[in-house]
Amino acid sequence: MYLDFENFDVTLYEQKFSQDSYFQSVLDFLKLFLENDSFTSNTSGSTGIPKLINIDKSKAILSARLSNEFFGITNQTKFVHCLDNKYIGSKMMLIRASLAQAKVLVIKPSLDFFTSCEDQCIDFISLTPLHVQRIIHSKPQFFDNIKTCLIGASGVSSQLEKEIIGIQAKTTFFESFAMTETLSHFALRNISAKEKSFRLLKGFSISVNSNQCLQVQHDALLPEGIATNDIVNMEADGTFTFVGRLDNVINTGGIKISPEIIEQEWGLFLPFKFILAGENDTILGQKLIMILHNNQNLVKQEIIDLLQKQAIPSRLMPKAIYIADVWTQTPSHKPIRNEIFASRKLLK
Repeated sequence: MYLDFENFDVTLYEQKFSQDSYFQSVLDFLKLFLENDSFTSNTSGSTGIPKLINIDKSKAILSARLSNEFFGITNQTKFVHCLDNKYIGSKMMLIRASLAQAKVLVIKPSLDFFTSCEDQCIDFISLTPLHVQRIIHSKPQFFDNIKTCLIGASGVSSQLEKEIIGIQAKTTFFESFAMTETLSHFALRNISAKEKSFRLLKGFSISVNSNQCLQVQHDALLPEGIATNDIVNMEADGTFTFVGRLDNVINTGGIKISPEIIEQEWGLFLPFKFILAGENDTILGQKLIMILHNNQNLVKQEIIDLLQKQAIPSRLMPKAIYIADVWTQTPSHKPIRNEIFASRKLLK
């Protein structure tokens, strides 16, 4: 479905695409957005049970305008919209395009969506890390026709970042930093320019509390400010790097470990899916453990050998290794850690 927001009449589009349930759902959202002062969207479930939230239209418009200004989106911009319309990231793509009166090719959500638009020149696209990985492994030349790719829904791993740089595409890749309260990204990191820190969009300010957790404020969008559970390192120039979630921190013998950081580093040399967690221990308080996806034929000594080969210090060596009976993920492919942890069985 091709949408031209310079000449947009939802009734005409409905007449043409009403027989397709997904395209109709996109048109239903646009109609709701244009005619009402608020709309609803699903959360991803990455920090709790997925839920339906109500969103103020004026704040969504402000967030979209900040993004459009940063990326230079105009009525000449050509979008590809391929994300599930249930979630706020997908809805914000449509809102950005609507405000800019841009052109949008809507494709049904699929990891192989790119086969439907591989020969087209695209100015702006938003993808999950899983989409980007699939394209790099299947048809990396697809990115030669993409000007800007925004990566969201979950973090970009060190391995994926290495692969993005390695294909030397003409695309400029950005990683987004977002939360429900800001509706869309409030900070961005230019992967193509090998930036390590996130830079704030116009009008946002940040600070950290006593736990080194991020606090975000924007006079119009988030005037009251909000404290998050995201541990960050703030730089002198106002940029920041993500360390991990406070609720995931492992305190082992007085040493605090953010598992997300280690997972990123180890993901460069461990050829399997895993998470790190803390397990209660009478001496250490918590001991560091590793939990593997259960479809991998590995033995404990193989994993230890791989870690020792990288000279991993003893304080970071897993004290036990498990296999998870279930490997649950959010729709954006973030591991649901508490459910994985609960299903673990000791690896012999």
